[in-house]
Amino acid sequence: NKMLKGKAEIHWLNTTREQIPDIWFHLYWNAFKNEKSTFLQESREESMLGIRVKDCHWGWVDITSATLADGTDLLPTLEFINRDEPVHIGDQTVARLVLPEPLQPGQEVHLRLGFEAKIPRGITRTGYYQDSYFIAQWFPKPGVYEEGKGWNCHEYHLSSEFFASFADFTVHITVPARYVVGASGKQVSSTSDKDGKKVTYTFIQKNIHDFAWTAAPDFIKVERDFIAAQEVTEEEYKEVASKLNLAPEAIQLPDIKMILLIKPE
Repeated sequence: NKMLKGKAEIHWLNTTREQIPDIWFHLYWNAFKNEKSTFLQESREESMLGIRVKDCHWGWVDITSATLADGTDLLPTLEFINRDEPVHIGDQTVARLVLPEPLQPGQEVHLRLGFEAKIPRGITRTGYYQDSYFIAQWFPKPGVYEEGKGWNCHEYHLSSEFFASFADFTVHITVPARYVVGASGKQVSSTSDKDGKKVTYTFIQKNIHDFAWTAAPDFIKVERDFIAAQEVTEEEYKEVASKLNLAPEAIQLPDIKMILLIKPE
């Protein structure tokens, strides 16, 4: 049914000197939920052709549960925010949860969210095509709180980028066993269920802006190690360093594993 179900544990730290009463989230896939979304309305207003979503190709994301670590239920406080101008009533790409007490400077909140999403037909950097999936901006993603300004958490606009804080990610992705998966970060494990029908892949990456992944049953996975000492000579380092007016050690390349996911054709 092109559905994705997830659970998120979010540790969010108040690094400001202000008390913060709520947490704002991006629900980007709601840009493809209905024709009232800011994204689709701006598409019609600003483009000769406009981006259209065909029947059965819609996408959306819903927060189905929201609690604090102690079990306090925050879901009844969920509210969609429409503050960007011009106001598009009906857009549901920004929402907030109100905390029982304001988060104090230096204090951390531990949120547990449940969510489910309908994966859209491929549109603007994400979605599915046949049995291939390209999953980006897919989970309830915290906005950025700026001291003295409040939440910098805008709707999904036609012409915009995805502003967010950096974070450490540990992500478990469960897919049918026939799928090959690639994702942000380093894969640290893969575990099959008892009947061998599903596999859970775990990826870890520190200090990144977002987490994306892809899956398809016919990906050909090619891995190789880039070993700098074997690929770059000292003469090349010296030549480039001279042009950049840097010391050779300042431009030393790291060894890195390269993973290519290639369609058969």
